[in-house]
Formats: sequence, C-alpha cells, structure tokens
Amino acid sequence: MAWVVFLRAVNVGGHQKFQPSVLAKKLVEFDVVNVGAAGTFVVRKAVSQATLRTHILRWLPFKPEMMICAAREIIALVDVKPFGDTAPAKGRAMLYPNAAVEKQFSIPATTRSWSAFSTIRKLLEA
Repeated sequence: MAWVVFLRAVNVGGHQKFQPSVLAKKLVEFDVVNVGAAGTFVVRKAVSQATLRTHILRWLPFKPEMMICAAREIIALVDVKPFGDTAPAKGRAMLYPNAAVEKQFSIPATTRSWSAFSTIRKLLEA
C-alpha cells in the first residue's frame, strides 16, 4: 500500500532540523519522494506502516510527531475538490489553523497548503 507521511513541527525556527531530500534518498527502497512541503513525503512502494515508521525514525536524529495516511485517503480527499477547480487565495489569515485544532481537540496538528495536496496527488499518479 502507498502512503503519505506528514511530520509535525520539523525544520521550523531551527527546531528538529533535517534535510528532507536526504531522508528520501535513505528510504529509496520504498520509492519515497520528498514533496517539498516541510516534512511531507509520498511513499509509492508497498510497505507496512510499522516498517515505514521504523525506517523513518532510524534515519532522523530526533523522534518527530508523525502521521502516516493511506494514499487512497489523500486521493479521495483531493478528488472531492472541496475548493472547486481553484483553491481559494489565502490572503491575510486571522488564525493559524493548527492553533485552532490543537485548542479545540487537545491534539497536535499540522497544516499543508492545498497545492501540496495537489502535488501529492500527482506524485501518487506517477
């Protein structure tokens, strides 16, 4: 099964620094692609979630908060086109989405732009 990996709070203000492109090269056996959004990877080769998590943690000098989603879930999300054919311009944000989610649900959160999800979808098609 293909996966999409989201690492939380990495490469932000010198915190939990690493080079995503280097990590992707270390995980070449799983056909890992660095999306370009900080800590976002597409894993195109079939591998168990547990094995993937173990290998990622092996190569990082810290233990990040990590979410691994089935690729089919991300594809389904993008295919619904919640913003129509064009994502809305962000403009001036009044609220940082992570803060709202973390406060409301008392859980850690991370955000990515809609363009990152479109890129993920294209990489999964390739």
